Amino acid sequence: RDGNEEIYVMNPDGSGITRLTNDPANDTTPAWSPDGTRIAFSSDRKTKTDDLPNRSDIYVMNADGSGVTRLTSLGGAFDPAWSPDGTRIAFTLASTNEMGGNSTIFVMNADGSHAQEWNVETVKPDNPAAPMHWAEGDGTMSPVWSPDGTRIVFTGSACVLCYDVYVANVDGSHTIRVSPEEGGFSPTWSPDGTRIAFFSGRGRNGYSAISIVHADGSNLTTVINNLSGAQLTWSPDGTRMAFCSNDPNNITRSDIYVMRADGSGVTKLTDGSYNCSPNWSRPTGIPAPATDARTFPETGNSIAGRIRSYWEQNGGLPVFGYPITSQQAETIEGQSVQTQWFERNRLELHPENKAPYDVLLGRLGADRLAQRGYDWQSVPHETAQPGCRYFSETGRNVCGDILMAWRANGLNLDGRRGFNESENLALFGLPLTGLISEKLSDGRDYQVQYFERARFELHPENKAPYTVLLGLLGNEVRGK
Repeated sequence: RDGNEEIYVMNPDGSGITRLTNDPANDTTPAWSPDGTRIAFSSDRKTKTDDLPNRSDIYVMNADGSGVTRLTSLGGAFDPAWSPDGTRIAFTLASTNEMGGNSTIFVMNADGSHAQEWNVETVKPDNPAAPMHWAEGDGTMSPVWSPDGTRIVFTGSACVLCYDVYVANVDGSHTIRVSPEEGGFSPTWSPDGTRIAFFSGRGRNGYSAISIVHADGSNLTTVINNLSGAQLTWSPDGTRMAFCSNDPNNITRSDIYVMRADGSGVTKLTDGSYNCSPNWSRPTGIPAPATDARTFPETGNSIAGRIRSYWEQNGGLPVFGYPITSQQAETIEGQSVQTQWFERNRLELHPENKAPYDVLLGRLGADRLAQRGYDWQSVPHETAQPGCRYFSETGRNVCGDILMAWRANGLNLDGRRGFNESENLALFGLPLTGLISEKLSDGRDYQVQYFERARFELHPENKAPYTVLLGLLGNEVRGK
């Protein structure tokens, strides 16, 4: 913006641009610390004692631009990346100049001490079992830690001028390639650690594309084509990505763009001669990535932190089903809430509440009835039936096998074995319908009963204890 590169911050909509650095040198590749209080960056600014050529090193500063501190004196260091716990920084060291030469990933403590080369394994493209050296003149670069801190995704070159995206354990073992044959670069993790987005060679007419792949290299998809971009970064809530892309009519110009995670809604945020290297901060209210992720290969999604503990403590797979989304921000009743969808329900994080009410369940039974146009409130109330539990609040009976299944499950609110009626209600809610007939996804008619947060289904064709199942309301409400 002023003839040399400086670091700025702005709001996610492009407003409020504020300059943080003001130095004759070039300040580039900023990275927010996990707690949002500091920014690591690379700069070719020099001190009087330097005997190195005009090449970059890693610095850190406070979030307002104050307190600039030099961390390395290596020359050619750039692309810093914080570990999720904020104790370490990985970066790229180029042997000849900032963005070229033989590049190698280093890892150091967050105070700059103990900088060591990251010795990462690689494999020959034609023989995955044979370890080899990274290509001379290229090497490894662009490291990004996984949200749980156990792996690093990076750009690597196993042959001259061929770039791919790889994932390895933090100790450098078990390297796998996750990019396609067309290659890839500039990777970023999804906030839940299940997916990796990167620029790939799948674009048309010589341009790049943004592709997404599961962390094990499966389920590759391309979400947007025809870009000349770099520096891809996923938002902390998982809903958006930011990147920079060159002007096709003037390759010296670059601007920052944002899009939804599915590739839609591409919006240009800046309008200057050169704007690049976007990096999201973690706003207040969005929790830091949990380090206890449990991944389900059936859907490729993970659960972690409070959602994982809630899922495991209150019924797990039979009650909630597999996760069908990552944890993400969603507007519910006018409020932005962190949610995660499962086959049978939606879990919502409400940190403003005390446990166990810091996790709430979506009213998917009511939502699904509304989608179907079924006005349960207009249906006349039933009369109490012998042997059933009658709920005067909604005028419905719950009987037989469904009553037994309803009473057998609940939220453990008092820490005691078994469930009382308050705990049954906390999990499933009140009955909204009586026993009604409904055609389900297999095309067959079943006897079902809707509750505020669930649908109980009678399956007499199954052997006990599977004669009563919970409906896949999460899939149905989301339209899956």
